[in-house]
Amino acid sequence: MAVVLSTAGFALAAGCDQAETDDSSNPGTDRDVFALAMAEALCAGAGPCCSEKELAAPTDDCQIAVRNEVFVAILTAEEEKRTIDLEGSSACIETYRSALEGADDCFALPHPEFLVDLCPELFSDIPEGALAPGEPCVGTYECSSPELGERACYQANFNESKLCTWFVPIAGGDPCEDAPGFVAVCAEGLGCAPVEISAEVVELRCEPPRQLGEACYGAGSCELGDTCSLNLDGTRECVHVIAPGDPCEERPDACEALYFCEIGMNTCETLPIFENCVNGECGGELKTYCR
Repeated sequence: MAVVLSTAGFALAAGCDQAETDDSSNPGTDRDVFALAMAEALCAGAGPCCSEKELAAPTDDCQIAVRNEVFVAILTAEEEKRTIDLEGSSACIETYRSALEGADDCFALPHPEFLVDLCPELFSDIPEGALAPGEPCVGTYECSSPELGERACYQANFNESKLCTWFVPIAGGDPCEDAPGFVAVCAEGLGCAPVEISAEVVELRCEPPRQLGEACYGAGSCELGDTCSLNLDGTRECVHVIAPGDPCEERPDACEALYFCEIGMNTCETLPIFENCVNGECGGELKTYCR
């Protein structure tokens, strides 16, 4: 899963900096103790990456920001009517430590935003709802579950509101075209690709990855190292991913992941959020830690 930062958490961190007081005699609630322990572990674990990228070493500002991000993650879970049990909090912190040590890239450090994903044992399940797929919703707790697959209160591209959505596993050879309230998830190793049924009929089906130059539907329908690029005539085909710094004028949608085709230079450049710190500002998880 690509990494997305919580802007709400950063705003909260900024607002709490000025109000921070030192009251070591009052450790606070179990949540306070857990959030602080998590902050201490993550800020210490991120130190080597901050040094590697020649950024500021983690300070108290890091601990304040991470602690607040932990609270944001907990509150977000509670908005889905989940309860939290901190009995397993020590194991959760160790999970984060292991994720820090095993991170392949300093721009892919584990973030408190993913607390529910990395430490699901701390949270109760989201309650079962009654709304059918395709119906407007506020939270996942309002949506019913599919027999197979996952549910979410999800806002798809170009939709004005969130809809109860089922993410349904699809076997090889079966149709995979999405519909309002339904997202097809092809089995591992397969991608949703166009299949010519007849001279007039083309269907999207879960198929093995397409070869270079073959018709495709999305990036997942091409072989590793290739991506699905839009042609001028509206068709799509698998093309080689364009490496950072290489020309992309003819294929602006084919840059390597986390890069984009910069209009002025017409080359694949780093997304601003993943650039190193400039004038004290930095992107990605490092914006939380290296300060």
